[in-house]
Amino acid sequence: MTREDKNQKMVEYLADCDTLSSGPLFFNYAEESNESNHIVTVADDKALQKPYVDGSVLKQYTFQIICYRPLSNNPLVNEPGFMDENIENMAEVQKVLDWIEEQNDDRNFPSFGDECVPDRIYCMTDDPNLYAIDTEADPPLAKYSVVIRFEYLDK
Repeated sequence: MTREDKNQKMVEYLADCDTLSSGPLFFNYAEESNESNHIVTVADDKALQKPYVDGSVLKQYTFQIICYRPLSNNPLVNEPGFMDENIENMAEVQKVLDWIEEQNDDRNFPSFGDECVPDRIYCMTDDPNLYAIDTEADPPLAKYSVVIRFEYLDK
């Protein structure tokens, strides 16, 4: 399977995540707009160790999810019913990590074809990373990122 095919399969797989499919989903393109989501490849589809006796190799496919969410400059206060929009948005992006963990637990993996046996998919961190803040955008935007790794045996 070519790298392009793997990219297409990963996009199809991630499109099942409600958080990512709730807004525009882009591949290797940055549309810095409210509620947009991006899949960005990381060039490290490489062997993790020497080949096994049968010639198969454990490989990894790593990618980054970037989510743009509106940014609030409201101070946190102790009023009944008050909820900070920034906390809500980070919790929404956290759902991507939770979804990936659930997929791994259920052994629901992207299919890279018969020659690739999935091993695991996991997030490289426990929480989304606040990657950047753009106060010039209208509305102001927070850029969250999550790095995800998929490991598979390539026969």
